[in-house]
Amino acid sequence: MKFNITKNAFYEVLGYLKGIIPTNAALPMMQNFFLSAYDGKLTIVGTDQDNTIRVEIPSDIVDPGDIVLPFKFLYDTI
Repeated sequence: MKFNITKNAFYEVLGYLKGIIPTNAALPMMQNFFLSAYDGKLTIVGTDQDNTIRVEIPSDIVDPGDIVLPFKFLYDTI
């Protein structure tokens, strides 16, 4: 998966989604985000089992695909 998006736009969305990530999750999977890049948009999904947030961002998709990444890794990298 490869996409192009401005750093500020990506960081703003991650900041918004930060609230859904539980600090002490019983399931480590709940501390991850699902990213999907298809058809000119990047979709990011986060959940805490009770609530789910899905955000779609227009972006330039070079190679479509899906990936699950730990929130902390993604947020600290950006």
